[in-house]
Formats: sequence, C-alpha cells, structure tokens
Amino acid sequence: MVYNYEKFVKRFVMVNAIIVCLVVISTYFIANIFKENYSDSEILENYENVLYGSSIKDGGLIKLRIIGERMPDVIALGSSRVMQFRADYFQNKNFYTLGGLGSSIEELEYTWGKVRQVYVPKVVIVGIDPWWLNPNLKQGNNLINGENEGYNNILVEFFRNKNMRKQLLHMDEIKDNDALGGRINIGLDAAVNGNGYRLSDGSRQYGKTIQDKEDNVTRFKSTYERMEKGAKGDRFVWCDTVSDKQLEKLQILLCDIKKSGAEVVVFLPPFPHEVYDYMDNNPHYHNYLHEYIYKTNKICDELEIPWYNFCDLASVGSSDDEAIDGFHGSDLAYARITALMGKDRPLSCYINRKNLQNVISNPIDNMQAIPASN
Repeated sequence: MVYNYEKFVKRFVMVNAIIVCLVVISTYFIANIFKENYSDSEILENYENVLYGSSIKDGGLIKLRIIGERMPDVIALGSSRVMQFRADYFQNKNFYTLGGLGSSIEELEYTWGKVRQVYVPKVVIVGIDPWWLNPNLKQGNNLINGENEGYNNILVEFFRNKNMRKQLLHMDEIKDNDALGGRINIGLDAAVNGNGYRLSDGSRQYGKTIQDKEDNVTRFKSTYERMEKGAKGDRFVWCDTVSDKQLEKLQILLCDIKKSGAEVVVFLPPFPHEVYDYMDNNPHYHNYLHEYIYKTNKICDELEIPWYNFCDLASVGSSDDEAIDGFHGSDLAYARITALMGKDRPLSCYINRKNLQNVISNPIDNMQAIPASN
C-alpha cells in the first residue's frame, strides 16, 4: 500500500513537471515567434527606434519611464485621442505624449501623479473626452492592473484569440522591421500590422489604416454601429446630461496641474465632421454633446486655462479624409490643431512654427504629416 502511494506521488510529480516544462517551452516559443518576448528594460535600451505594438498587453506604462528619463518641456495627457501629436511639431522635439494613459479622469489623475513625482513640465496639454463625464459609463482606473502586466498570459491569449493562432500559418507576415518607418518591431501587432507606439515621442502609428487606404465609410462603420446601439459599458452609451461628480473631479485635477507650476492647455479632440454632425442631430447625443462643450469651457474659464473646441474636425480645416476612424484624427489633423493652439500662449513659445507650416502645406498623405521614420 505504501509502495503504491509512493509510486503514485512520483508519477504525479513527474506528470506535473512535464506539464510545467511544456507550458514554459510553449510560452517561450510563441512569445519568440510573435516578438512578445521583450522585457521593459530590453525595450528601453533602444526605445528611440522601436515600434511597440503588443497583442497581449497594452504596454503604455513604459512611457512613464521614458518621461522620467527625458523630462520634456511639453507633454500631452489623455486617451488615444492625444496620441497623434508629434515631437516634430515642437521646438527641438521637446515633447512627449502620454496618450493612452488617460481613458478616464481617474486614469488621468494616476498618470499626472506619476509625472508629478518625477518633475513638473512647463506645459501640459489635456485632451478631454466626452465619455469621461458620462454618468452611464462606469469610470475607473485600469492602469493599476497594467502595472502588473506580464507575458505569463500569452498561452491564454493565444488560445482565446483566433487571429493569433491563424498567424502561425502566415509566419512570413511577421516582420522584424516596420515597413513604414523602418523601426524595430516589438509585439505581434507591430510586426504584422505596423500598429503601435512610436516610443521616440509616444505617438501611435496606425500602420494598417495607413497601408490599407480604406474609404471613409469603412473606417467610420464601427463608430456608427456603436452609436446606433448606445450600449451599456460602451463609451458611446446614450446619455442626456454630464455627471457633476466627474466635472468636479476634472476641475480639481486641472487645478492641481496648474498649482504645480505647469501651464495648462485644454482641447476637445475631434470627430470627423460627418460623425460630429450625426451626434449633433441625434436625440441620444445632442444635449450631452453641447453640455460637455459648455461645461468644460466654463471650468477652464474659471481656472483661466486656454480651452479649444475641436470636436468638429472641419473646424481645424481638415476634411474627413484626415480621420483615422470615427473618433481619431490623423497626424496631419493634429499638426493643424497644434498650429492653431500655438497661435496663443503658452504654446506659442514651444511650437516649431516653420516645420508645422511646411508639413501642413506638404504632408506625406492625409494620414501622415511627416515621414514615418521621424
């Protein structure tokens, strides 16, 4: 009986050891093939020349480490809708965007707190999204979970994501270097689609959109579908009025940034004109949209902070061809936005006016204002 028990234990241990080894080997194999096997330290060694687009984690928190090293004069805070600012638009490229680390006011508070621990920028550009103030959308800080992001879930993601599994059949599509800018690809989304953070200035390259050259109908389709549903849990969930609680949080945050000694510039990021027009004429969005505009303007007036309304992409002189999708402007659209805000203080002292005039007059295309390698 004792013998059988010992034999069972030995077999149990052996089987589990084999399973662990297989998991470790499989994880390493998949991570290596998909270019998902880099630590933050390895990425930071050559971050100026990296396109970082992981398929298993966001990875945006690495920008905070870069900020700590570079301490740029001008930074941008907000969601992915502030990721189209480029360092080339500013004097001596003294700029970095922390776009993607502020999908809610709570996340913006967290990100600003991390920046503040290191230094105080001279100018902070804040892009305020309408869904930050929506009482029907659950708000919170998902960045805290991101601090513990790792590659230990790559097998789970591999079996959950059919596109990752299919990619094993098309290994030739996984490239070492980005076709647009020549950067080193880190992460499967970068290696296959050319999508990811340009860690040199924190901006995002939408490589697949740039290369596919889809028409506006196709690019805006998903946004319209979401607005037509107005589903709970979606940023486009229907609502009539903004949250006073969230407005108060926003006001306190803007006040805190200003009290730190940094100058603050606020803008409302753009929607393509046709999408803005749809919202403006839709009973599910009209009242909310205009209250969002009015009340953010009022807060900034009270705090004596420059405020710009670029909700309608047409207001900056862009056509809808300069939109990535239904709620993101392109690099070219943001060159126009930078030039407009740069007419006034405080940004007038920091923008590269000559370069902006040149890229607006002679862009690469509707999506790209400057060469992808910049």
